[in-house]
This record gives sequence, structure tokens and C-alpha cells, in this order.
Amino acid sequence: MTSSKKGGSPSSIELIEYDDEQKSRDEDEVESDLLNVEISATTTQTTANTSTKIKYYRTAILFFGYLSLGLDISVLGIVLPTLANNIRSSIEIASTVLVVRGFGFLFGSALSGLLDRKLRDSTIITLSLFIKSCGVLFIALPFGITCLFLFTALNAIGMGMLETIGNVHCIRMWGKKVDPFMQLLHFGFCLGSIFSPILAKPFINEPNPSGKNCNNLASNNLTPNFTLASNASSSSDEFCDVIMITDTSIPYVTIIYICLAIFSFFLTTMFSCSIRYDSTDVKNKDQSKSSRNSSITSQTKRNGILLLLFTFFFIYNGIEISFISFFYIFAVSPEPGMAYSKQTASDLCIVFFACVLIGQFASIFLSRKLSAKTIILMDVSGLLVATVIMVISPLYYDRGKWLFWVGVGVAGLHTASLYGTTFLWAEKYIHVDGRAASVFIVGGSLGEILLPIPIGQLITSNPYLFLVLLTGYVLLLAVNLAALFIVTSSREDGGSEVEADEP
Repeated sequence: MTSSKKGGSPSSIELIEYDDEQKSRDEDEVESDLLNVEISATTTQTTANTSTKIKYYRTAILFFGYLSLGLDISVLGIVLPTLANNIRSSIEIASTVLVVRGFGFLFGSALSGLLDRKLRDSTIITLSLFIKSCGVLFIALPFGITCLFLFTALNAIGMGMLETIGNVHCIRMWGKKVDPFMQLLHFGFCLGSIFSPILAKPFINEPNPSGKNCNNLASNNLTPNFTLASNASSSSDEFCDVIMITDTSIPYVTIIYICLAIFSFFLTTMFSCSIRYDSTDVKNKDQSKSSRNSSITSQTKRNGILLLLFTFFFIYNGIEISFISFFYIFAVSPEPGMAYSKQTASDLCIVFFACVLIGQFASIFLSRKLSAKTIILMDVSGLLVATVIMVISPLYYDRGKWLFWVGVGVAGLHTASLYGTTFLWAEKYIHVDGRAASVFIVGGSLGEILLPIPIGQLITSNPYLFLVLLTGYVLLLAVNLAALFIVTSSREDGGSEVEADEP
């Protein structure tokens, strides 16, 4: 009995030991749960950091991809006389390659829209860069007019795919933060377009009316390691000697295209390295986004907005290409043209493209402060003011020669950011997937092909009609924009915002 009191009952001892074990087990579980939470938080943070790095990495590659896009598009017009001479074709026949390129661009854009939701964005972008690279590599080889058309079309298909899915992928990656990144991509395009003449100049032939020996600009400036060689079919005096790379039958102008191809192949490799970081792809997310947007925007209204945006890009791209193609001709044409010297007109071209570059660069920062709708209104209003200034400038030629310069500068500032900003504005009202983007780009490509035709037919007989038609196109653009605002006026100004997707 005494011993029982001293040691306690066995059941009490077992109960105390059980409670101690249970408490220890509970403490271990709490510590384990806390550790799991810390590990989960660390993993989530690491995943988020990796995701953000991949977004910046892909945006950087897309920036250089758009830079290469600008290089590829602009360089063809500069080297076209040299290419025509190398394949023994007239400029008139060889220039139809621009139409071929336009339709190739259309096909590439439509193909990209069809592949969207079936393939990952990263796969389509990698494929587009690869196709573009293969096409540009062989454009300058002297295989004849058919091969020139074929490889130019192949290059254009890749370019159309890249421009379509590149815009869409940027929107999907950054969501509500996309505005400055979208403007950055199109700034890259402007850079490529402006620097392509500088890069191509050493590799082109200087036209010689006599048809005998054409001078190569590189022979006077850069490298001695090439020779003049006559092509076997160059017996006709209407063609110049083909300048070949030393000890080869490859034309010297091919060097610039080889460089462009190497750059594109490098971008293809760099972008393909990010494919392994794809987790959940946007092709699965588009389904939910489309259904979510359908509850906000009816299908009929969506189709109406798409049609108006198709028309908007049709007119805008037509204005842009018409102005770039013919304002130099108008500047050097006698009255009612501006009757400038060729040097003055060339300086005017530099002013225009410098203003384009400044305007696109400024839009990167303005897009962080201003809404897409505000920037579009500013740009279209600026284009209206610019065309009015240019229309009246010939009437005050003696007293205000500077008016035309001001009009050209204002046009450059306000034409730059309109393309990318319209994509951003559209995303607030309809979900811009690959198919919607292809509608925009097909419309723009058709405008580039069709709208310059009337100006080209009339500018030689009456140069002033260039400005009259251009003003008419800008007024149509303003009317189309007003119709877009009316159709979307029932929606709240913020529209449906898109959440940022994982790359």
C-alpha cells in the first residue's frame, strides 16, 4: 500500500506517458507543417522569379526578332536593283517580288492564326523565325526570277507568322502590364527599318546609265577581298557586271542576306531554349478566356469590332506605305510638287524616319501613363493635323517652305505607335488571340498592296493629288475610329482586362 502511494498507479503513469507522447507528436506535426509551408512559399517564390525572368528573356528575344523583321522588310527595296541586275531581269519585272512578298505575308499571318490554340506560342515563334531564316538565306543567290519569288515568299511567310503570334504572345505574357513591352517590340521594328539602308549600302551596285561597268559602293570604301566578274549571260549592255565574292560564283550582295540569316538562326536557337520552361500553355487558357469574354461581348458585337479593326488596319497600313513610298517623289517633283533638290529631299527622309523613331521610343514611356484610347486619339489627330499642313504647304511655298517639313515631322511622330497601341486597345474589348491578330494583319497587308495603287497612277500626272488622296485616307481612318468608339461605347472604359499568363 505504501509502495502504491509512492510510485502511483500503473494506469496513471501510462496515461501521463501517453499524453507526453501525444504532445511531442503534435509538436512534431506542427513543426513539419510549418516547414512544409516555408518550403512551399520558397518554391512558389522561386517559380515566380523564374517565370518573370523567362518573360523578360522572351521579350528581349522578341525585340530582336522584330528588329530582324524590320531589317528583312526594308532591305529588299534597297537592294532590289542589284538583285534584278544579278539575275538579268528588268526592274519592272523584278519589282513584282514586292507583291509576292505581300501575299506571302498574308499567308503567313493566316497560317499563324490557324496554328494558334493547336501549338504553343513558343513553338510557333520558333518555327516562324526558322522559316524566315531559310527564306532570307537564299534570296540573293542568282538562280533566276522564279527562285527570287520563291525564297522571298518563304521569308514573307515566316515574317507574317512572327508578327501575328509575336503580338499575341506579348499580350498573353504580360497581361495588364503589356503596354510598354508591346511598344518596345515595335520600337525594335523601327530600328531595323531605319538601319537597314546603312547595313546594305556597302553591298549594292551603283546604277550606271551606260550599262557598262557599275561601281560597287563597297569597292570604294570597305573591303578589297572581292573581284569583278562577268556573268555568262551578261553579254547585253543593259546589265552591269555582277560583283562576286573572291574565288566564288556568289554575288557580293549575298553577304548582307547571309548576315541577316545568321542573325535569325541565332534568334531561333535562343528562343527555342525557353520552350522547356512552358508549363501550362495559353492554348488551354484561351478556351476559358474566350468564354469569359463572350459573356461580356456578344459574338455579333465581337464580329463587328473585328470588321472595323480589319478596316482600320487596312486604311492605316495603306496610309503608312503610301506616304513612305511617294513623299520623296512629291518632294522632288516640280510645282505643284515641292521642287526640292534630291539632297534636300533625302534630308527630309532622314527627318521623317528620325521622328518615327522618336515617336515610337516616346510611346514606350507614354503607354505607362496614358491609356491606349488616349494615345490612339492623339495619333489620329496628329495625322489629321499633319496632312492639313502638308496640303496647304504648296499654296504658301514662297513664304513658308518650312511648312512641309513640319507636316512630315508631325506625321512621323504620330504614325509610329498607332499600330501597336491599337492591338492594346482591342484587347480591352475583345480577346486578341492568334485568329483575331491575323485578321488585323491581313487587313493591314491588303491595305499596303491596294491603297498605294491610285497614288502611284496619279502622282506623275499631278503630284498634288498625292496629298489630296492621302488626306482622304486619313479622314476615312478618323471616321472608322469614330465608328469603333461608338460600337464599344456601351462597354466600360476599362473593358475586360486580361490576367498575365505564364510563359
